[in-house]
Amino acid sequence: NSDLQRLPHLVTPIVTDPSQAVAALYAVAAEMQQRREQIAAGNAAGQRWQIPGRMDVYGDELAHLVRVDPNITAPLTWIAAEGRGLGYHLIIGTQRPTVDVMPGHLRANTPCRFAGWVRSAEEARIATGLPASGAEKQNGDGHFVMTIRSQAETVHGYALNLATELPPLVDTVCKRWPTKARGLVISPTAKADMAPVLQETETKLKDDSAMLDALLTIAHEEGGTDKISLNRISALGEKVEGAG
Repeated sequence: NSDLQRLPHLVTPIVTDPSQAVAALYAVAAEMQQRREQIAAGNAAGQRWQIPGRMDVYGDELAHLVRVDPNITAPLTWIAAEGRGLGYHLIIGTQRPTVDVMPGHLRANTPCRFAGWVRSAEEARIATGLPASGAEKQNGDGHFVMTIRSQAETVHGYALNLATELPPLVDTVCKRWPTKARGLVISPTAKADMAPVLQETETKLKDDSAMLDALLTIAHEEGGTDKISLNRISALGEKVEGAG
């Protein structure tokens, strides 16, 4: 949208080409790694590290990105899992919530989700993280199932009129926050540079998400996660580990 391109706080123009979007996501992951290294160096020197700025990463049509790069869930999971403490926040969307588009280690690191109408109960489970959310029963008129920490409620979203309502909204934002954001350096080597870090992190997160899925399955069978204390979660973890 040309109106959104006018926003002064974009670190890069809105990317519509899937290949360029993949490169931008790896660039964000590489910048996060630089921040981590700065924190480590500061801690070693006894310095208190301040977040130099925050970045919101928005991505839509996740299924398209997966077709371009089947490993794109690795930097997305890295941003989701490690980003909050470094000043990065991830917001992603897809019309096809399947296990190849939203693998378990990515879902385990997206604590807040909104699910509109989906095609099946299985897609509803993947989209919401709950076994019986009812998202497949939505009528598609702006109703969503919102899940936070395994609790679900139905909300209604407002459809902004892009032709009449978006331009004045962008005008207001530009006037109130006119400072232009710094740019994002999109290096052609970012993917290769981040490969070892992402591989190590993804392996750990896959193990963690497998444990989480098992815990949630047992939790729902035993009365729902809303009734489980931290001690109970610990006991469930020992039960899963004991089961192999």
